[in-house]
Amino acid sequence: MLVKTKVTTMKQAITRLTALLVTSAGLAQGSPAPEYNWCLWYRQAATNWNEALPLGNGRLGAMIFGGVAEERIQLNEDTLWSGEPHDYNHPGAFAHLADVRKLIAEQKFDEAKKLADATMLGIPAGQASYQPVGDLFLRFANRTEPQDYRRELNLADSTMRVSYRIGAARFTRELFISQPDQVMVVRLTCDQPKQLSFAIRFTSPHTNQVAATPEGRLTMSGEVRLGHFDGVTNGTRFVAEARVSVDGGQIVVENGKLAVREANAVTLLYTAATSYRNDKDISGDPHFICQKHLDAASGKSLTELRTAHLADVRALFNRVTLDLGGSDAAQRPTDERVAAVRQGVRDPLLVAQSFQFGRYLLIAGSRPGTQPLNLVGIWNGLTRPKWGGKWTLNCNAQINYWPAETCNLSECHEPLLRLIEELRAPGRVTAKNNYNCRGWVVHHNTDLWHGTAVVDSFGFGAFTPAGAWLCRHLWEHYDFTGDKAFLARAYATMKESAEFYVDFLIPDENGYLVTSPSISFEQGFRTSDGKRGVVCAGPTMDMQILRDLFSHCIAAAEILGVDAEFRGKLAEVRAKLVPTQISPRTGEIQEWREDWEVGKTPQAAPLWGLYPGDEITPWATPALAAAAKKRLLRREPMFGSWCSAFSLNQAARLGDGALAEQMLDQHMRGHLFPSLLSKFSDKYGFQIDGNLGVTAGIAEMLLQSHGGLINLLPALPPSWPTGNVTGLRARGNYSVDLAWKDGKVTSYRIASPEPRDVSVRVNGETKTIRSERSVQP
Repeated sequence: MLVKTKVTTMKQAITRLTALLVTSAGLAQGSPAPEYNWCLWYRQAATNWNEALPLGNGRLGAMIFGGVAEERIQLNEDTLWSGEPHDYNHPGAFAHLADVRKLIAEQKFDEAKKLADATMLGIPAGQASYQPVGDLFLRFANRTEPQDYRRELNLADSTMRVSYRIGAARFTRELFISQPDQVMVVRLTCDQPKQLSFAIRFTSPHTNQVAATPEGRLTMSGEVRLGHFDGVTNGTRFVAEARVSVDGGQIVVENGKLAVREANAVTLLYTAATSYRNDKDISGDPHFICQKHLDAASGKSLTELRTAHLADVRALFNRVTLDLGGSDAAQRPTDERVAAVRQGVRDPLLVAQSFQFGRYLLIAGSRPGTQPLNLVGIWNGLTRPKWGGKWTLNCNAQINYWPAETCNLSECHEPLLRLIEELRAPGRVTAKNNYNCRGWVVHHNTDLWHGTAVVDSFGFGAFTPAGAWLCRHLWEHYDFTGDKAFLARAYATMKESAEFYVDFLIPDENGYLVTSPSISFEQGFRTSDGKRGVVCAGPTMDMQILRDLFSHCIAAAEILGVDAEFRGKLAEVRAKLVPTQISPRTGEIQEWREDWEVGKTPQAAPLWGLYPGDEITPWATPALAAAAKKRLLRREPMFGSWCSAFSLNQAARLGDGALAEQMLDQHMRGHLFPSLLSKFSDKYGFQIDGNLGVTAGIAEMLLQSHGGLINLLPALPPSWPTGNVTGLRARGNYSVDLAWKDGKVTSYRIASPEPRDVSVRVNGETKTIRSERSVQP
C-alpha cells in the first residue's frame, strides 16, 4: 500500500511510487546503481593495509593497494587457518563444576575464576587463528611519476579500477573476484602499444615453493606450520596460482618469477585453495581445486567472465537503494570526505555509502558454502591477527550478520546458519564434558576446528549463552523469509540448545533459575561490600537471551505442530528466569541479579533485550526503555566495532532519531579508515563488525518490524529530512519501499508473496493495510 497524503488506488500508488523513486534516487529496485554514488575513489595509491580496498567472492579475498611502480595484492582464502583438527575439551572438567559454583555463591569470585581456569579451561587455552595466503606483486618497468591518478572501487559492480597517465600513455587496471568462476581477474591495458612490461611474483609468510613456466603459469605451494597446538604434525596446505595471457609482447621466466615484456594488454587469472575438507579432515588436494577453476575460467573470454560476475553481484547489491541527498559530494575523493567528517562536516552521501559498503562487504565476504565472516571478514594480512581473527561469539560474529535479513541479503546469511548447525556435534561433547548436560553449548570463541570449550580465561571465555544467541539467527532467518522447511531443519538445533540450558540452570537463593558460571560480556563488577569479580551467576544478558531462545523454541514447535510437552517445560523454566530489573541506585537497567557497580565504562550487555532482542520496547515496557536510555547515555564512545554497532542499533530501537544520529556521528567521525573500513581503535585496527553493525543500524533507523508491527522511519535523524529507500525487508516476509520529505513519510509500498493484512505505523498513526503482491525476479 502506498500512502501519499491520502490513500490512493493500488494502480495509482504503484505508478506514483515508481515515478517518485526513479526521479529522486535515479533508479528503481533491481536497476543498475548510479556509479558516482557507489564509487569510493582516491587520487593516490594506498600506503598501508587499512587504506587498501577489499575485493572478494566469499571464499577468496584480496586487498588492492593500487601502486604504480608496484601493485600489491594481499591474498586470503577463507579456510587457511593455523592448527589442525583438534578437541579442545579439558577432560574431567565436570568434576570441578560444583566447587566453582559454590565459590560463586559464596562470592569468592577470584577463587572461582582461578579454580575454573585451572580445571575447566580448554586445552590449549587459546585457539587457532585465521591466516593470510600471502601477496601477489606486479612490479612495473616504467617507474616515472604518474599524472591523473585515480583509484576506485565500484561497490555495485564489485570491481576495482586504477588508472593513470605517464607521458602520453594512459594505463588502466581492472580487478574483480568472480563468484561464478571462482577466480580473480586482473586486466591491464594501455592506450599506447607495447607499454606493459612488469614482473609477477608471489610471497607468503608461510613455508612455500614457487614455480613458473613459460606458458604463463606461476604457482605457489605452501603449508601453515604455526605452532598453536602442542605436537602439531599436519598443517593446512595451500596452493595459489596465477595464469597470464598477453596481447602482443611475450612472457618469460626470470629467477622463478614471470615477466611480461612489451605487451599491449594482459589478463591475469588467479585462484587459491587449501587442503581443508571439514573440521576433522585436512586431506584435500588444493592443486586439483585450483586447476579445476583455472581450466574452466581460461576457456572463457574476458567479456564472459565480466558479464557473469556483474550479473551475480548486481543481482544482490541492487536489491536495496538509499538516497539521503548530498550527491554532489561524490565529486570529491573519499579520503578527503572522511577527513572532513572527522572535523564535524555532515556528509549524507558518505552515510549512504557506508550503509552500502557494509552490504558490499557481506556480498564479497559471505556466500552460500563459504566460511562465515570472522572478526576481519575474509581480509587479513597478519599471521597473528588481533584476537586470532576468530569467530567471537559473545557478539562479534552475530553482529556481522545483523544486516543480512533487513538489508535483503538473506542468502549471505547461510554461512553463519550452517556454522551453527556444525557446532552441534562438538558442542554436545562440551556440554557433557563440562556440565554433564544434554544438548549443545559453545562459549565465546570458535575457530575452523569448531572448538566449543571455554578458551582464553573464564574472565573472558565463560560466555555460556553464546549458543542461545546464535539460535536467534536461525529464528530470524525464518521470521524474515517464512521458510517453514528451513524452520523444520533448524528447530532440532534450537531444541537441543534449549535442552542444554534447561539442564544447566540452577536455582539461586531466591528461587530463580540462573546460569553459573557465566560472565556479563567481559564486564567486571564491584559488590556493595567492595568485592571485585568477573565470573558470576545469572547476569541480566544471560536471562534475556534465554527468554528469547525459549520463546522462539516454543513458537517454532507450535508452528511445526510438535513437542507439546517440551513447550510446556520451556514455558515453566522461562517463568523462573530472573526478570530484567531497574537499578534503584542508578535508574539504569541492572546488569547483574544484585545491584553491583560496573567495574569499568558501562557497555551493551544488559541492553541485549532492547537490541538485538525485543523484550524491551518504548510502547510495551516504557519504564525499562527509559532505564535503557539512561544506560546508553552513560556509555563513552571508547571504540568502534561492536561498540558502535550496539550503540547505534539500541538508540534506534528506542525510537530516538537524535540519539541514533549522535551514535552514528561518533562512529563516522572516529572509527573509519579512509577506505571506509571500520576501526576498532588505533591500536587494534580493522574489525568488520563495525561496518556491518552500522549498516544494520542505519536500516533500523528507517524501518523496524519487531513486535508484530512494521514501523516506518522509527528513528529518523534530524539531518535526513528528505530521502527514500527501496528494498528493505521486514519480518513476516515483506519488502518495503518508502520515501519521505520534511521528516514525514510521503509514500510507501509494502509487498509480500501473497497479499495479507499487516499493521503499519506511519507518521505517528498505526493502521492495518493490505500488502501488495511481490514482483518475483
